[in-house]
Amino acid sequence: MTLTVLDAPALVIDAEFKALIPALTAEEEQQLEANLLAEGCRDALVVWAGHNILIDGHNRYAICQRYGLPYPTVEREFASREDVIVWIIQNQFGRRNLTSFVRAELALKLKSAIAAKAKLNQRATQFGNAVLQNFAEPVNRIDTRQQLAHAADVSHETIRKVEAVTQSAPEQIKDAARNGQLSIDRAYKVTRALSDAPAPIQTIVTQYAVDDPDVITELKRLEKDAPDTFGEIVTSGYIQPGEEVQAVHISDGYKAVKEALKEKSRIHAQMAMDERRARAAETPLPVGKYRCIVIDPPWPVEKIEREVRPHQGQHLPYPTMTLAEIAALPVADYGLEDGCHLYLWATQKYLPDALRLMEGWGFSYQCVMTWVKPTGMTPYSWMYNTELVLFGRRGSLPLEQNGLKLSFEAPSTEHSAKPDIFYTRVLAASPEPRLEMFARRRRAGFTSWGDEL
Repeated sequence: MTLTVLDAPALVIDAEFKALIPALTAEEEQQLEANLLAEGCRDALVVWAGHNILIDGHNRYAICQRYGLPYPTVEREFASREDVIVWIIQNQFGRRNLTSFVRAELALKLKSAIAAKAKLNQRATQFGNAVLQNFAEPVNRIDTRQQLAHAADVSHETIRKVEAVTQSAPEQIKDAARNGQLSIDRAYKVTRALSDAPAPIQTIVTQYAVDDPDVITELKRLEKDAPDTFGEIVTSGYIQPGEEVQAVHISDGYKAVKEALKEKSRIHAQMAMDERRARAAETPLPVGKYRCIVIDPPWPVEKIEREVRPHQGQHLPYPTMTLAEIAALPVADYGLEDGCHLYLWATQKYLPDALRLMEGWGFSYQCVMTWVKPTGMTPYSWMYNTELVLFGRRGSLPLEQNGLKLSFEAPSTEHSAKPDIFYTRVLAASPEPRLEMFARRRRAGFTSWGDEL
């Protein structure tokens, strides 16, 4: 062992070798500095013989240089840089304060050293015995990942996940995993979630320190379905549900983000409904008398938000009415007294109420038409893949065409929109003049009324 005096040539710091040594925490560095100042440098720094390159003791060396402290050195012989790298890594495995992520990361660096060494040394048995004492078999006949996991004292699965993280994750995710702030499993899930994320989401994750894989998945949805909200996050990192509601940062975790988005949706839906109600109140009621009335009243229902489709939205895109408000509509006044057909759309839940409404408006129920959809909602019982249209009459007005089917098949489109085949059926069965109440668009052959026109 050599005691280095202050005027001795400085040791060479090799950047690659130094990078193999996990950094100390601030507390560890402070403690090491206090110990060196109190007791001096008692443990020898290890130097690569013949090269004057420091290979162990970088932190002690930096402190000794800072305070002008003498330090002992010891030289070790190595045949190549690859041999030095293997030694440094194996030496670091002896540190007790390393996290599992750091140990696995070191093992992966050892894997690279093994590959490089194998190219230089074809005598695998000699390499395995002389250099890698932890490996009992020649390098070209071992399961490298499994053996490295054993050497690092971590699982094979940990090696696999850390390898994915080190290859693809943002630096702050790697750093959080290295210091134990983020579990290896979570860091891996973040890495996977980011694997197909577009550049703006990658930027959000990096800029705002997002480390929740579920938040990343939510960001993907927002970019596609809610560009305004997504743009708000890109600009500020916050979700602002409303003026009187506290903003939530995108790094606050999935639960907080989900609740903020839900509240934002509720507030904005309420604002939209208020605007719709004001517009509907200003929409004049239809005038005249009709032989045919089609009405799709806004029943007092709410959309359900299910776990299988958690982002379908809870709020209907139109203002609903109470049963009393629907009953008060002057439908009876629009039907000609000597004969009128009524087509009343009804939901399964409000079918009994629809029958009472029909009677209250002065129509006699005759039959029910059924719209059959290829798929539908399954609220823990039957699949609700049909919608109902009650057909009633005032007077004895006959059908324009007999033999028309009561059922019709068509896929659903936007919420509450009815299929064209239904209107074709009505045009064939019922005479003019025709009125459609709560229409979503104007149609030939109908007087259309509604606040969406």
